[in-house]
Amino acid sequence: MSHWLEDAERNATVRKLSEKEERIRQKMLRVQENYTGVKTLYDPFIDGLYTLINRANNLPGERRRLFGMIDARPRSSKLDNQLNIFSSSRKLEPRKLFGLLPPLFPVQMRLVRAVFISVSDKPGMIGIEFKEKRSRKRRDNGLHEHYRGGIHVLHSFKAESLSDELSLEIIDWLAFSADLKDLSYLLSHTGKTRIINAD
Repeated sequence: MSHWLEDAERNATVRKLSEKEERIRQKMLRVQENYTGVKTLYDPFIDGLYTLINRANNLPGERRRLFGMIDARPRSSKLDNQLNIFSSSRKLEPRKLFGLLPPLFPVQMRLVRAVFISVSDKPGMIGIEFKEKRSRKRRDNGLHEHYRGGIHVLHSFKAESLSDELSLEIIDWLAFSADLKDLSYLLSHTGKTRIINAD
């Protein structure tokens, strides 16, 4: 026979799990309801962004020297929020010691940028998330190291403000032609911005 303390702990754990599952279910329902309302704006915007990325990836290699190829893919999520991920990276030049000598350790530095676009659980809103991080890959053993910090900004965007201008600004950022502060259309139409961390 179990002790009352064990029974109480077990009941509390079950209650916490069921409350969490219910919160997730409610959020998923809100996302689906929002997607029904914004689908006619969201789907063409995402399709247009994929088209722009294909155009950028089909440019001659010399024109793509800064960003290589832009990766674009949908991703399933627990909330079924129509998540799409777009990313690119560029090689950073290693720092020379004393301005002359190459670095002592054989490493390759990269700057990685990613954009996550999804349907929000708030009516009429789209979530856009920008991430930028530096990573280092050792050439001798292939191990990756990621640096703390970087850029991680979440924007809340009205679905009716989705436009070709926004698509072009996202492409500019992924192609390393612009910084976040240069994205005037995005910043002027953003409902809410949340900065997670920065250097």
